[in-house]
Amino acid sequence: MTDPSLLLAMSQEAATKYSHDLTAGSVMITDSLFVSDVPDFGGKVYELPITHSAKEVLGKALFANIIALGALVKLTGIVSEESLVKAVLNRVPKGTEDKNKQALQVGMSIAETIL
Repeated sequence: MTDPSLLLAMSQEAATKYSHDLTAGSVMITDSLFVSDVPDFGGKVYELPITHSAKEVLGKALFANIIALGALVKLTGIVSEESLVKAVLNRVPKGTEDKNKQALQVGMSIAETIL
């Protein structure tokens, strides 16, 4: 992709490397635990405690990506929350559905606090 309108940066390296492709109308969502120097690209930035929340609420950083998806959907409305839940639950390992559903809710709740 050469002209993205959205960047989810879960690391400083990703934020630094890919922010150059963003424009003033773009959105960057960062994991505040790992991205401390947010590049200035002229667009909107949401700094969220994604990995911190995964560890604190769910006990494992492993759920950070699912929390990020929940936040991304809440902030952008790119797909419906119902569609996101269905898609995630169809892809996660059997027996982890409840934790992943909780992770989505955590992400949506985090995003809701800044809207």
